[in-house]
Amino acid sequence: MEQSAVAHVPVSLATYQLLVDRCAREKLNLVIANGSALHARILIDKLFEVARSNVSLISGVLRQQNKDGVQIYSHDNVIARAKKFLASPQSTLDVVLQKGSLDGGSENKFFNEIVNDPTRRGTVSIYYPKEGVLSAHETPHFMVSDRSAYRFETGKDADPTNESVTAIANFGDLATAGMLSEIFDDVVSLLTADANMRDVSVFAPGKSFSA
Repeated sequence: MEQSAVAHVPVSLATYQLLVDRCAREKLNLVIANGSALHARILIDKLFEVARSNVSLISGVLRQQNKDGVQIYSHDNVIARAKKFLASPQSTLDVVLQKGSLDGGSENKFFNEIVNDPTRRGTVSIYYPKEGVLSAHETPHFMVSDRSAYRFETGKDADPTNESVTAIANFGDLATAGMLSEIFDDVVSLLTADANMRDVSVFAPGKSFSA
């Protein structure tokens, strides 16, 4: 995996947004450090923006906010961007909940708003593994857009032994994005085999959300 540079130097949130915008627009093979929930929100928003057909996501429980109360998936900007992505009939959002449960359950704001959005034309699928099937130490957490851009978690949420940068992202590393997409496919194949899945919810257009 070859990158042109690594963006680990602390910058203001406005400068960080400009960096992410440029990397996404020019599809730069540049590693972007994600050191906070605010950074995560910017990157998740941008990954929905650049996606045209598919977003694949592996998360622990899809947290609505972090322990300090900073909104992540429950933030209005992230929800609005996901809605815009799913307005296309060719769009699919596939989510694996590694811990087998959803933050907030049926009250999860992100899924309630995007699934129940009357303008949605895309399909949303949520995979619930049986407890213990996917170990946090062996199952990476990441988000991939169209097999070409990604955010890969490397912090404590993904690996409790790691105290460093929360995540990294890249909008031009096709090789790693493709590898993460293959990992996602392998995880789904594992879950659909040998009764490893507690449930799967597929929300076609017009179907209402239920956890």
